[in-house]
Order: sequence, then structure tokens, then C-alpha cells
Amino acid sequence: MVKLSLSTISKEEISQTIKVNGEERLDVPFLLKLVEKIMYTAAGDEKYKAYQHGEKESEAVDSSFKSPLCTLRKISFELMDCDFKGGVRERTLAITNLLSNYPLDAKAVLSVAALALEFEDFCRLHQHINDPVTCSNIYFSQEYWNSVAILKRVTAPTDQQSLYELKNLVVVILEVTRSIFELEKVRTKYTNIRTDVLAVVLTVIQRNVYWTIATVVACATQISKLKSFKDQPYDLSQWREYLNSIHEDLKNSKRNLEQEKEKEVHLKLSNILESSHYESHNYQITEVLNLLIEGDTNVKVEQRILIKSSINSTAAKRKRIEMLRTKDVLLLISSMDISHDDTAVLKSIYEQIESRKYNYEIVWIPIVEQWNVELHEKFCNLKNQMPWYVLELDSHIAGIEFIKEKWNFTGKTIAVLMNSQGKVENHNALEMISLWGMDAFPFTKESERTILQKEKNWLRLVTKNTHPNIETWMKEEKYIFLYGGTDQRWIKKFGECLENVDFTKFSDRREGNNAAEQNDGFKEELFWILIERLNSIRVGEDNIRDDTGKELEKLLSYKKADRWVLLSKGPSVIIFGHGTLFLRALKELVKVSSGEGFNTEHTFETQMIKHYDDQVVIQQEIQSFGIKIR
Repeated sequence: MVKLSLSTISKEEISQTIKVNGEERLDVPFLLKLVEKIMYTAAGDEKYKAYQHGEKESEAVDSSFKSPLCTLRKISFELMDCDFKGGVRERTLAITNLLSNYPLDAKAVLSVAALALEFEDFCRLHQHINDPVTCSNIYFSQEYWNSVAILKRVTAPTDQQSLYELKNLVVVILEVTRSIFELEKVRTKYTNIRTDVLAVVLTVIQRNVYWTIATVVACATQISKLKSFKDQPYDLSQWREYLNSIHEDLKNSKRNLEQEKEKEVHLKLSNILESSHYESHNYQITEVLNLLIEGDTNVKVEQRILIKSSINSTAAKRKRIEMLRTKDVLLLISSMDISHDDTAVLKSIYEQIESRKYNYEIVWIPIVEQWNVELHEKFCNLKNQMPWYVLELDSHIAGIEFIKEKWNFTGKTIAVLMNSQGKVENHNALEMISLWGMDAFPFTKESERTILQKEKNWLRLVTKNTHPNIETWMKEEKYIFLYGGTDQRWIKKFGECLENVDFTKFSDRREGNNAAEQNDGFKEELFWILIERLNSIRVGEDNIRDDTGKELEKLLSYKKADRWVLLSKGPSVIIFGHGTLFLRALKELVKVSSGEGFNTEHTFETQMIKHYDDQVVIQQEIQSFGIKIR
């Protein structure tokens, strides 16, 4: 098989050939979407099925779109002209000359669109000829398809390996074209970045637009070969390898450009959000959000769309971000891994804000470094579950580095409260919302300090949503064992041991106290999250160092332990520690209390503390000999 070689071309020739500024207007995003639908389907690429499933509402078919059909036919003529005497280079230059009045991304998309017409037609006819049963059509007979195929010279059994390679190359062309479109969009948006950086990016785009068109020509040439009775198809492996390297080049260039912008935005936001600036400037929240999202206060913020899903309707409400201009906004910032518990408590807050008609909104800003099919589908699912507004995004936001550094976003969900002047009132209101709910409204740092001073019991606060019965148990002053860890076998053993405790043996039996085994239905992960959030709030408030703070920090040291236990009577903590000592103490207490002569005048609390302390002493003595017992 003969290789179709890549013809050399200098940077200067590419610069002269691929004109930057074109006057012809074209809906490039929509045309690219159409081309992707056609070519991914024709190529039989499985990725497109998932991509199509996660398609956004804004990308639905637009009947007002006017196809540039005449231009596409002219390109197709250059691609498939049988009498053309030149090679790939000459055809490529002819097409670039034809598209000289179009913008950079349009040049690439139009060329690929012209190939789509030929490629789809060829693949469809080839499929009908080679698999007539599967492709049977009630409207057209097989004789019809055979006639069309003869007319278009798709009659011979096409070389299956060469067709497979062609389809693979087409998929890479689509990926590269999408990357060119995205890079050009970023370049034209971030016009105030250093000129030397933009110049490098422009050179990258020009070079890769040329090679995308050249690869389109190579694919069209291969289609002609596959239609021929005499000629052998080309080996296009060299083109696929080169295009893969181009794809990486484009992705790196986009990331470098975004990083430059992120540095600039970080500096601007840091300056704007300093409290001293608010005394001499009259900012609005939309200005700050525009800089945070778009990276430029000069871009019209009205262009950005907010979407609110409707529970009672399939139609989503769409608003311009301008509607936030006079409102206080809770910016919910998260990855695609936002927890159900966080969305549940925020839904409760949102419903109360709506019913009381507060001048307040919640807006979800999804943080994604690199969008893909799976993340896009997850975004759509999450968006439909949220009753508040969602920022419509197709790329990561310009202020990502600022959010990470100044707002301490590490991937875990945060909720930044911003007033109508764009001033941050709380860097993470989600902590207080998850603990106190609407009682902490309006979720400012001042309201946080006030409610923290009123809080009397931390255990009730961090456990109220971790088990459906726990609030009842606390009101009834029952003994409650909270236990968990990574050792599932130990958790089962501890639960079985609890079932053997006879509370009638203790003096407080008349009070109706009993041990509550909570492992079934106990949300251990939420328990630790709420403890961390409460501790974070207390540390933030002048680093409070009281008994509660010490208890929280000690308890947090068991978060990643294989075994841990906390015993309380109602909401009052009795003791907590490592599960191994607790299990030994509990077994010993069960053994002693079931024997004759046990003093029933003792309470369960005093006996549990005594036996646990005994185990601590024994453990210390064992460790002094360098022995470790589990």
C-alpha cells in the first residue's frame, strides 16, 4: 500500500495562505454541531451516542440556520475534481484561497463540512451495498440503492481495513476541528492578554487550520481511491499520527492561554475585592461576576445565560445574568461530585427564601477543568435536580485560580455569599447552612458569629441529619453509640456485642435508657463532614480554644481510623476513642454484668467509663513492652 506523504510548507507560506480576518459571517458553532452529528454517526463512533445524549437545550436544531450550500459545493468540487492535476498541497491551497474571506475557525469547519457531504454519502451507500438486510428501507428498494451506488461508483467491495482507517482519521479531524474552534474562541475573547502570547497562539491556529484542510483533502483523495476499480487505496497512517500531535498542540496552546488569563484575572479580582476599593468605587455584582466568569469587565455580561429547571414543566426558565444586578447571591461552587446532602439542605433553604420573597438568589457555578462527554451528561442531570439558577458553561471559568487560592476551593463544594455590590460577605456559607439551616440567614459572617455564640451542644448539631431517629433518642436521653471506621468486620462485631448488653442490670434502667445501635442507616461520611465544618467555623472565629474545640479536634483525629466509637447520653458526650478498647471494655462489662453478685446500683455510664479506663491502662502497660494488640 502506497503512503500518501505530507507535503512540506513553510511558516511564511501558511501565514500568507491562511488569512486571519475574514468579513464573511457564519454560525460556526451550529455548523460544527451539524458536521459532528453527521460524521460521528457515519463513522459509527460510539462516543457520539453519549455526546448526543448529553446535548444541551441550547443546541437543539435551529430551523433558521441557513446552510452555506454554495460554498460547500465549491469546496466539494475542489476536493473531488477528477481532472485536477495537482496533489494534496495544490488542492489545499485552492480551498484556502476559496475561503480567504472567512474567519479562521470557519475555514476549518467549512472544509470539514464539505467532506461530511462526501463521507456520509459514501458510507451510507457502502453500508447498503455490503449489508442490504440490516439497511433495508420500506421506502426504497435494494434495487434503488444499487442503482444509486452504480451511478456514484460505490460498487466494488471496499477494502475494509482502509475504510476503517479512513473512519478513524475522520474522527481525529473532528476532534482537531473542535479544538481549533475552542482555541479561536478563547483567543478572540481574551484580546487584552500580552501581544506576544496572542501572536504565538495565532500562529498555532493558522498552522493547524492549514493541516486540517490538507487532511480533509487527503481523506477526499482516499474516498476517490476506494471508489476506483483499479487504484489501490493509500496508507494514511502518517496523517493520523501527525493530526494526533496537532490535537495535543492545540490543547496545550488553549491551556497556556487560559493560564495567562487566569493570572491576569486573579490580580484584577484581588484588587477589586479588597475592602478599601469599595469606599471609592461603585461596583455591582454583575461586574465582578463578569470578570470572574468571562475574564473581562468589557464583555457584555448580559450575554451570559442562567438556566432554572422547572419541576412541573419540561421547559427550563432562561434569564440573562443581568437579573442579579440588585440581588445578594449565594454562589454555589462545586465539581460534578456535589453531594446529595448538600443539595438537600440547599433546596430547603431555597424554598424558604422563595416563599418569603427575599431579594436573594442561589446560582450554581460548576467547576470543570476539561469538559468531556461524561461530565457534560452529569452536569445535565445535576442541573435538572436543582431548583435554583445554573450558570450555562461550555468551558472552565476565567477566575478558576482566584477561586482556588482566595476562596480555598479544593474540589469540595463551597457557597460564597456576595452582596449586590459584589463584595464577599462569607467565603463559605455552606458550612453554617449545613449546620443551622435557615436559622443562620442571611448567612453573613456576622450572623455566623451570633448563632455560634448561642450554640450550646455540638453533638446535637452535627448528628441531627445523620440518622432518622437520632433526634428522638436525644430528647429521650437514651444512651447512643456512634461507631464506624474502615474495618467492616469489627463494625459487625461491635454491633453484635451491643445486642448482648442487658440494660436492666443497671440503676438507670427505670429511666428507659437503652443503647441505640446506629450503624444501620448511620451516615458516617456526613457526620465527619459536619464535624469538620463546625470545627472550621470555630477556628475561623478568632481560633476559639475551649473544651468544645479540643473535643472536636480530638474526635477528628479518629476520622480515618479503622475503628472508632462515641458514647453519649442524649446529646451529652460521655466518652469517645479507638474502637478496639471500646469493644474490649464492652465485652468485659457484658461478662461482669451477667455474673452473680453484680452491683445493680451502678449506672451504665459509670460502669462503661470504668471498664474503658481499665482497658486504656492495660493498653498503656502492653505498649510499654513494645507489644501491639488489635
